[in-house]
Amino acid sequence: MNIAEKEIVTDIQGWDVSWKPSEAIKTPVFYCLFMFGISIAYGLQLKANYYKQFSLLYIHNDNYLTLVGTLIPVMSTSSRILYGTCLDKGLFNIKNAIVIVLAINSVMFAFWFIAPQIDDIFYMILVLLLAVTQDTSFVILPAAGFRIFGPDHFSNNYGLLYTSLLTIDISSAIVVPPLLHALGWFWLFTSVSILSLVTIVMVVATNFNIGTMTFTYVAISKS
Repeated sequence: MNIAEKEIVTDIQGWDVSWKPSEAIKTPVFYCLFMFGISIAYGLQLKANYYKQFSLLYIHNDNYLTLVGTLIPVMSTSSRILYGTCLDKGLFNIKNAIVIVLAINSVMFAFWFIAPQIDDIFYMILVLLLAVTQDTSFVILPAAGFRIFGPDHFSNNYGLLYTSLLTIDISSAIVVPPLLHALGWFWLFTSVSILSLVTIVMVVATNFNIGTMTFTYVAISKS
Protein backbone atom coordinates (compact mmCIF):
# COMPACT_ATOMS: atom_id res chain seq x y z
CA MET A 1 0.00 0.00 0.00
CA ASN A 2 1.70 3.20 -1.10
CA ILE A 3 1.40 6.56 0.61
CA ALA A 4 -0.85 8.01 -2.08
CA GLU A 5 -3.47 5.37 -1.28
CA LYS A 6 -3.54 6.07 2.46
CA GLU A 7 -6.12 8.09 4.33
CA ILE A 8 -5.46 9.39 7.84
CA VAL A 9 -8.32 8.86 10.26
CA THR A 10 -8.45 10.34 13.77
CA ASP A 11 -9.95 8.09 16.39
CA ILE A 12 -10.73 9.73 19.73
CA GLN A 13 -10.06 7.08 22.36
CA GLY A 14 -10.95 9.02 25.48
CA TRP A 15 -10.03 11.73 27.99
CA ASP A 16 -7.27 11.58 30.58
CA VAL A 17 -9.84 12.84 33.08
CA SER A 18 -13.56 13.41 33.15
CA TRP A 19 -14.67 15.67 35.95
CA LYS A 20 -17.88 15.38 37.91
CA PRO A 21 -19.65 18.70 38.62
CA SER A 22 -18.66 18.44 42.30
CA GLU A 23 -15.02 18.12 41.19
CA ALA A 24 -15.15 20.74 38.43
CA ILE A 25 -16.33 23.51 40.77
CA LYS A 26 -13.25 22.94 42.94
CA THR A 27 -10.85 23.81 40.11
CA PRO A 28 -9.52 27.34 39.44
CA VAL A 29 -10.23 26.96 35.73
CA PHE A 30 -13.95 26.59 36.43
CA TYR A 31 -14.03 30.02 38.08
CA CYS A 32 -12.03 31.53 35.24
CA LEU A 33 -14.65 30.25 32.81
CA PHE A 34 -17.42 31.45 35.12
CA MET A 35 -15.90 34.95 35.29
CA PHE A 36 -15.46 34.92 31.52
CA GLY A 37 -19.18 34.24 31.17
CA ILE A 38 -20.06 37.03 33.60
CA SER A 39 -17.73 39.55 31.93
CA ILE A 40 -19.09 38.90 28.46
CA ALA A 41 -22.73 38.65 29.55
CA TYR A 42 -22.47 41.96 31.42
CA GLY A 43 -21.23 43.73 28.31
CA LEU A 44 -23.73 41.91 26.12
CA GLN A 45 -26.61 43.13 28.27
CA LEU A 46 -25.39 46.73 28.11
CA LYS A 47 -25.07 46.50 24.34
CA ALA A 48 -28.48 44.90 23.86
CA ASN A 49 -30.35 47.25 26.18
CA TYR A 50 -28.50 50.56 25.89
CA TYR A 51 -26.76 50.77 22.50
CA LYS A 52 -29.65 52.83 21.12
CA GLN A 53 -30.64 54.73 24.25
CA PHE A 54 -27.11 56.04 24.76
CA SER A 55 -26.35 56.77 21.11
CA LEU A 56 -29.51 58.87 20.70
CA LEU A 57 -27.80 61.48 22.85
CA TYR A 58 -25.42 62.13 19.94
CA ILE A 59 -26.83 60.39 16.85
CA HIS A 60 -30.25 61.78 15.98
CA ASN A 61 -31.10 59.28 13.28
CA ASP A 62 -33.45 56.57 14.45
CA ASN A 63 -33.43 54.73 11.11
CA TYR A 64 -29.65 54.48 11.17
CA LEU A 65 -29.63 53.07 14.69
CA THR A 66 -32.35 50.61 13.72
CA LEU A 67 -30.08 49.44 10.89
CA VAL A 68 -27.29 48.90 13.42
CA GLY A 69 -29.65 46.82 15.56
CA THR A 70 -30.67 44.77 12.52
CA LEU A 71 -27.04 43.95 11.70
CA ILE A 72 -26.19 42.82 15.25
CA PRO A 73 -27.75 39.30 15.01
CA VAL A 74 -26.21 38.82 11.55
CA MET A 75 -22.73 39.52 12.90
CA SER A 76 -23.39 37.49 16.04
CA THR A 77 -24.39 34.39 14.09
CA SER A 78 -21.43 34.74 11.73
CA SER A 79 -19.00 35.01 14.64
CA ARG A 80 -20.24 31.77 16.21
CA ILE A 81 -19.58 29.89 12.98
CA LEU A 82 -16.17 31.53 12.55
CA TYR A 83 -14.98 30.88 16.10
CA GLY A 84 -16.31 27.35 16.04
CA THR A 85 -14.36 26.65 12.87
CA CYS A 86 -11.18 28.18 14.32
CA LEU A 87 -11.45 26.08 17.48
CA ASP A 88 -12.11 22.90 15.50
CA LYS A 89 -9.11 23.55 13.27
CA GLY A 90 -6.90 24.24 16.30
CA LEU A 91 -5.98 27.77 15.22
CA PHE A 92 -6.08 28.71 18.89
CA ASN A 93 -6.89 26.94 22.14
CA ILE A 94 -9.59 27.71 24.70
CA LYS A 95 -7.34 29.85 26.89
CA ASN A 96 -6.09 31.98 24.01
CA ALA A 97 -9.62 32.39 22.65
CA ILE A 98 -10.84 33.66 26.02
CA VAL A 99 -7.98 36.15 26.35
CA ILE A 100 -8.57 37.48 22.81
CA VAL A 101 -12.31 37.91 23.35
CA LEU A 102 -11.89 39.59 26.74
CA ALA A 103 -9.20 41.94 25.39
CA ILE A 104 -11.40 43.07 22.49
CA ASN A 105 -14.36 43.44 24.85
CA SER A 106 -12.30 45.59 27.21
CA VAL A 107 -10.95 47.87 24.47
CA MET A 108 -14.32 48.34 22.78
CA PHE A 109 -16.04 49.33 26.02
CA ALA A 110 -13.22 51.73 26.82
CA PHE A 111 -14.11 53.58 23.59
CA TRP A 112 -17.88 53.19 23.83
CA PHE A 113 -18.51 56.54 25.55
CA ILE A 114 -16.69 58.59 22.90
CA ALA A 115 -17.61 56.48 19.84
CA PRO A 116 -20.94 58.17 18.94
CA GLN A 117 -19.36 61.56 19.57
CA ILE A 118 -16.67 60.84 16.98
CA ASP A 119 -18.69 59.51 14.06
CA ASP A 120 -21.83 57.54 13.22
CA ILE A 121 -19.85 54.96 11.22
CA PHE A 122 -17.31 54.57 14.03
CA TYR A 123 -20.12 53.82 16.45
CA MET A 124 -21.61 51.22 14.10
CA ILE A 125 -18.22 49.51 13.74
CA LEU A 126 -17.76 49.43 17.52
CA VAL A 127 -21.19 47.94 18.17
CA LEU A 128 -20.80 45.30 15.44
CA LEU A 129 -17.32 44.37 16.66
CA LEU A 130 -18.82 43.83 20.09
CA ALA A 131 -21.53 41.66 18.54
CA VAL A 132 -18.86 39.56 16.80
CA THR A 133 -16.85 39.27 20.00
CA GLN A 134 -19.47 38.71 22.68
CA ASP A 135 -21.48 35.94 21.08
CA THR A 136 -18.39 33.76 20.92
CA SER A 137 -19.10 32.97 24.57
CA PHE A 138 -21.87 30.66 23.31
CA VAL A 139 -19.18 28.72 21.44
CA ILE A 140 -16.28 28.96 23.86
CA LEU A 141 -18.10 27.98 27.06
CA PRO A 142 -19.56 24.69 25.78
CA ALA A 143 -16.30 23.86 23.99
CA ALA A 144 -14.38 24.55 27.19
CA GLY A 145 -16.75 22.46 29.27
CA PHE A 146 -16.34 19.55 26.88
CA ARG A 147 -12.60 19.74 26.26
CA ILE A 148 -11.42 20.65 29.76
CA PHE A 149 -13.81 18.70 31.99
CA GLY A 150 -14.46 15.79 29.64
CA PRO A 151 -17.60 14.32 28.02
CA ASP A 152 -19.01 12.13 30.78
CA HIS A 153 -20.65 14.96 32.74
CA PHE A 154 -20.73 17.59 30.00
CA SER A 155 -24.40 18.52 30.34
CA ASN A 156 -24.16 19.20 34.07
CA ASN A 157 -20.80 20.98 33.84
CA TYR A 158 -21.96 23.21 31.00
CA GLY A 159 -25.17 23.90 32.90
CA LEU A 160 -23.09 25.15 35.81
CA LEU A 161 -20.97 27.33 33.52
CA TYR A 162 -24.08 28.71 31.83
CA THR A 163 -25.36 30.03 35.16
CA SER A 164 -22.73 32.77 34.76
CA LEU A 165 -24.76 34.14 31.84
CA LEU A 166 -28.03 33.51 33.64
CA THR A 167 -26.80 35.43 36.69
CA ILE A 168 -26.26 38.56 34.62
CA ASP A 169 -29.49 38.11 32.66
CA ILE A 170 -31.50 38.04 35.88
CA SER A 171 -29.62 40.70 37.84
CA SER A 172 -28.92 43.30 35.13
CA ALA A 173 -32.44 44.73 35.11
CA ILE A 174 -32.17 45.33 38.86
CA VAL A 175 -28.53 46.37 39.16
CA VAL A 176 -27.69 48.33 35.99
CA PRO A 177 -30.21 51.23 36.27
CA PRO A 178 -28.99 52.22 39.78
CA LEU A 179 -25.38 51.90 38.56
CA LEU A 180 -26.14 54.15 35.60
CA HIS A 181 -27.76 56.70 37.88
CA ALA A 182 -24.85 56.62 40.35
CA LEU A 183 -21.90 56.36 37.93
CA GLY A 184 -23.09 57.81 34.65
CA TRP A 185 -22.54 56.43 31.16
CA PHE A 186 -18.76 56.71 31.14
CA TRP A 187 -18.13 54.66 34.28
CA LEU A 188 -20.89 52.19 33.45
CA PHE A 189 -19.08 51.29 30.22
CA THR A 190 -15.67 51.46 31.87
CA SER A 191 -16.81 48.97 34.52
CA VAL A 192 -17.07 46.35 31.76
CA SER A 193 -13.51 47.13 30.65
CA ILE A 194 -12.21 46.79 34.20
CA LEU A 195 -14.07 43.52 34.80
CA SER A 196 -12.71 42.10 31.53
CA LEU A 197 -9.14 43.07 32.47
CA VAL A 198 -9.45 41.46 35.90
CA THR A 199 -10.73 38.27 34.25
CA ILE A 200 -7.83 38.30 31.77
CA VAL A 201 -5.37 38.35 34.68
CA MET A 202 -7.18 35.38 36.27
CA VAL A 203 -7.15 33.42 33.00
CA VAL A 204 -3.49 34.08 32.23
CA ALA A 205 -2.48 33.00 35.74
CA THR A 206 -4.48 29.74 35.59
CA ASN A 207 -3.46 26.39 34.15
CA PHE A 208 -6.14 25.22 31.71
CA ASN A 209 -4.52 21.85 30.96
CA ILE A 210 -6.36 19.83 33.60
CA GLY A 211 -7.95 17.45 31.09
CA THR A 212 -6.76 16.43 27.64
CA MET A 213 -8.08 14.30 24.81
CA THR A 214 -6.20 11.20 23.76
CA PHE A 215 -5.95 10.63 20.00
CA THR A 216 -4.90 7.61 17.98
CA TYR A 217 -4.03 8.16 14.33
CA VAL A 218 -4.71 5.18 12.07
CA ALA A 219 -3.65 4.87 8.44
CA ILE A 220 -6.08 2.91 6.26
CA SER A 221 -6.23 2.35 2.54
CA LYS A 222 -8.94 4.01 0.49
CA SER A 223 -11.60 1.68 -0.86
